[in-house]
Amino acid sequence: MTSILIESANYNGQEVNVIFNPSNTSLTINLGTQTLPFEFDPYLLVPSFEVYGKYTLLTLSGDCVLILDVPQPTPTPTPTITPTKTPTPTPTATITPTPSFDPCKFTPTPTTTPTSTVTPTVTPTVTPSNSYNPCNVSQTPTPTNTPTPTITPTITPTSSTPPETPKIYWGKFSGTSITSGDTTLLSSGYTTNPINSYRTISGSGYGYILIPTGLPQPSEFRDSNSGCFGFNIPFSNVGNIFIVDANGFSINYNVYRTFFPFAGSVNAWFCP
Repeated sequence: MTSILIESANYNGQEVNVIFNPSNTSLTINLGTQTLPFEFDPYLLVPSFEVYGKYTLLTLSGDCVLILDVPQPTPTPTPTITPTKTPTPTPTATITPTPSFDPCKFTPTPTTTPTSTVTPTVTPTVTPSNSYNPCNVSQTPTPTNTPTPTITPTITPTSSTPPETPKIYWGKFSGTSITSGDTTLLSSGYTTNPINSYRTISGSGYGYILIPTGLPQPSEFRDSNSGCFGFNIPFSNVGNIFIVDANGFSINYNVYRTFFPFAGSVNAWFCP
């Protein structure tokens, strides 16, 4: 099975953030935002994987987490054919008595030499099966094809610790790029939708804002604390990084950085 259809009776038609943990690995792969139902083909990943493993689905509203576990199938053992020995009958010679000289008669009768009559040898018919072969003739048994049932994995929701509530980061950092370890120098807060809100960025260095890819993304940032107006703050999306949350899940973040470092503070309004 090269692909799998992921769906939910209660959430079909809604967008969810999907995280895939392949079976027998410690990898956690964020598949981004998907609309249920959707078909996933792990062979398109680099490197490729099978469909077996754990799928974590987080609704964008943050009110529900679904855990889907797809176990690997167990192979069915094939029975071993045991040959059976068939005994071969042994031919028996039959002796037929003939008349001989009778001393009580005046006319002698010539003596006839007894002749043994041999019963014809019974030749067994060789059938195409595993049996005893007295002539040591090599025979190839005809195998019996036993159909192997196809095992269809059942997606069974299991209880597990879900990812923590989505968190965004903002602040100043001196480098032109940032790693997950550098985020301890930034401010952070929980939210399921940062749009139409603002964060104050102060200090010196480049301005940074990190937002999970599964949340709504702003179209631009304005210097305002009450709406999408004021002058445009020149931010650029410079790539993505993964940050491990408090429950051990790797979350994919979009990284927004100002074009140039600056001093002072600014209120960054997240415009829709």
